[in-house]
Amino acid sequence: MGMLGLAPDEAGNGLTPGEHQQVIRSQYTAHGVLSGCEVLASSSALTVTVQPGAVVIPTSGTGAVMGPVPQTTITFDPAPATGSDYYDIYVACKNQAGAKAYVGISKNGDAPALSARLDRWVIPAGVTNARAGYSMSWKDYAVPVGSGQSRIIDWQDPTGYGGNATSKRFTQLTKTINLAQDRLLDFRISQTFSAKRGDPRGGFQWIMTDNRAGVLATPVLPYDEWSVPTGPMIGGTYQTSFITSLAAGQHTLTWERQQVVGGTAVHAGGQAPADNGYVLRPLNRLEVFDLGIHR
Repeated sequence: MGMLGLAPDEAGNGLTPGEHQQVIRSQYTAHGVLSGCEVLASSSALTVTVQPGAVVIPTSGTGAVMGPVPQTTITFDPAPATGSDYYDIYVACKNQAGAKAYVGISKNGDAPALSARLDRWVIPAGVTNARAGYSMSWKDYAVPVGSGQSRIIDWQDPTGYGGNATSKRFTQLTKTINLAQDRLLDFRISQTFSAKRGDPRGGFQWIMTDNRAGVLATPVLPYDEWSVPTGPMIGGTYQTSFITSLAAGQHTLTWERQQVVGGTAVHAGGQAPADNGYVLRPLNRLEVFDLGIHR
């Protein structure tokens, strides 16, 4: 029996390509990106550029190959007149001697089964550049046996300092993720608000739901009164987190927010005025970290 890393013996006995693939596949609980492969959108054309990296790609039920991915620019079709199109951007490899990884796209359909998805990019009607579209943060990662994936969702509120915060319940963010196994996830919320000058302090409730598991958590985070009688407001930053497990498969996560008590609130994050110029305050932020397999 041959071993990976050892040359065949005098009689030529060693690992076959299929056995090499079996050893590679056995090291990972999920295939996908090892490093790099970021998808960068153009602000002047309907193109995205995949950065260099490396991937693990399955070849069969028991095998996989690994290798480098070259920098590649992908061009989308013109945006539709109505609705939207989406593109799965992926890396695949022909299962033959000397084959190299290549970057492909699948329009309005899933990436091929034996590939590593780098992203799903949505192009709404009428846009003329890829940056006017948006990513669905759908990226396959090569996950070593037992390990986590670090941060898999990172969203920051684009609302600038001083903008009014709605008091009604509304959807702040919706994200779709795909879990190769049952995973343990760490959800984190950070908010920076202030009550409008003269209004009392209050609080916002966050409602986090999963389309399969239902309501995950409903924490309430406070916001402070305007800190000083005159001058710029300095809102406090409050944070909360919770850990839960989600089953393998696709999940659509939704974050809603509603005011439950207090006066009118305004956004206090971003570039805020200070006595001597400006100070950068934390923006509202929603994050999810993959901690590893749930046993």
